[in-house]
Amino acid sequence: MRNPPTGRKQEKLPAESPRKTSPPKPLPGMNVCEFLNGDHYEGELRETRMHGQGTYFYANGDSYTGEVMNDQGTYTYASGDRYTGEFKDSMQHGRGTYILQNGNRYDGTWEKGEFKG
Repeated sequence: MRNPPTGRKQEKLPAESPRKTSPPKPLPGMNVCEFLNGDHYEGELRETRMHGQGTYFYANGDSYTGEVMNDQGTYTYASGDRYTGEFKDSMQHGRGTYILQNGNRYDGTWEKGEFKG
């Protein structure tokens, strides 16, 4: 069994590879933002900033759905791995579950992106 990943953060810098799948059509009332680096956001805005609920699609195929980046949500990696739980500073932090593509799972507490148990 593979150890859980540590220190995996959402990308903050532009990705070089194109998005592997197209995002779904936005729901009525949702805002849509496309970025020069190929990233795409669908969700709530406050003034001109992402705020509240939404989905951020990364150009590398990863995506984040939930409260924008510092609360509760699901980060899905292009590899098929998925983390659902709490975030702080764009890292797994607090209670959460990491499920690997092969079905192995890690439930417990995370601190600054590292599984603590």
